Amino acid sequence: PTPERPPRLLKMLEQGGIKAPFFVLGSRATASPAIIKQMIAQGHEVANHSWDHPQLPKISVAAADKQIGDTNAAIEQITGKSPLYVRPPYGAMTPALRAHLREKFGSTFIYWSVDPLDWKDRNPQVIHDRIVSHAHP
Repeated sequence: PTPERPPRLLKMLEQGGIKAPFFVLGSRATASPAIIKQMIAQGHEVANHSWDHPQLPKISVAAADKQIGDTNAAIEQITGKSPLYVRPPYGAMTPALRAHLREKFGSTFIYWSVDPLDWKDRNPQVIHDRIVSHAHP
């Protein structure tokens, strides 16, 4: 979370009666704990997206442990609940690292089937169309 966007998004979700998962960076969660608390208060899931967004397979196992462990600890300190889910940055993961992190932290890994490429195109309609055209049951 950053101070600007999440409050607007949370308001829209609340108005629509929608609950959502938020995969947060530990570094940003600790910088904006009030936003994390608001997410939880509104019934959203807060989950782990690493501490500062590295490609986990490109760092040591000890560094990956620190990325996931420190983020879990930060989220738990803010919310009182350890996150259940991890969405690895860039979707980058190896089977061995996934097995290690699952064993160490009990995490369930979440990926996506449609990449919105929202970092590439900032046009909301383009992003919407890309997602909807590739979505399926």
